[in-house]
Amino acid sequence: MVEAMGHIPWAAEVFNSAQPDAGNMQLLDSYASEALKDAWLDPLLRAETRSAWAAAEPDAELHNPDSLQCHATQDGNSWRLSGQKTWVQGLLDPRTASLLVLCRTDAQAALHRQFSVLLVPLKTDGVQLGRHLQGWGTAQKALAEVSFEDARVPADHVLGQPGQGLEILQARQRIVGLHDALWCLGAAERALDLLIARLQTRRIGEQLAVHHPVWQQRIARTRTGLDTTRMLARRSAWQMDQNDSHLPPQELAMLQSLALPLAVDAVQWSILAHEADALDDSLPLAGLSAQLRLMQQLTPPIEVLHAQIAQGELLR
Repeated sequence: MVEAMGHIPWAAEVFNSAQPDAGNMQLLDSYASEALKDAWLDPLLRAETRSAWAAAEPDAELHNPDSLQCHATQDGNSWRLSGQKTWVQGLLDPRTASLLVLCRTDAQAALHRQFSVLLVPLKTDGVQLGRHLQGWGTAQKALAEVSFEDARVPADHVLGQPGQGLEILQARQRIVGLHDALWCLGAAERALDLLIARLQTRRIGEQLAVHHPVWQQRIARTRTGLDTTRMLARRSAWQMDQNDSHLPPQELAMLQSLALPLAVDAVQWSILAHEADALDDSLPLAGLSAQLRLMQQLTPPIEVLHAQIAQGELLR
């Protein structure tokens, strides 16, 4: 179903499966207390509210947790949260009611136990919205910065146990990584359909463009990539179902390294074939391209993914 939603940029919202809500809802279902589920998960499931995910920071590297500066200290029956987050998706939606915030809660613990994820109501005193980060056609899903100035969050608004933050981050990366890869397959499939339809009506000299060897090579590369990546995605989904949503980092890296470049190429080739028509909103290509470019910025670089794959192979 996620793959089918990739055919249309806005389809995921119709099925209440858009990011960051899809990943957040699964985290709440797995880690939140029953009280938090009743107060925050149920309205999300009914699509009455939206949520945001706040992990990245302006001067930190998310793959290096030790560089994260946002922190919270427990003070009686609340957490006192301070810091700044950037690239926060969903924050500007008027329906957004909560943020899931990755922050340091125990600087003295071992590094993997220093972080927690807090559920922060958006209307909490001390939560300040910062600048909007719009571009690449993301106005409808604008990213934003947010700062926390001694914001007081109820002590029971922690997901799981204090110190489980990096475990929760990894769980979310697996969930969102698989979701995004499947969405990319749908986007690439739709782009290929549009590409072939366009080439069957466009001529290059005396022949239809669909018979030109360059375009045939691109069609073949896209179809081969789609079918092979889809098999890997199905295997990954099966592994998560069998192993309580756990997926080896190598498996996720392989999937991400294939699905996203495949979709980017397929959409770009379809845009080239449609020329100026591709800019018209009657076709989904401009919207798909914008979402894929944004996804590239939120996904580890291909070199990092390849390094993860190689490291997993060397450990066999």
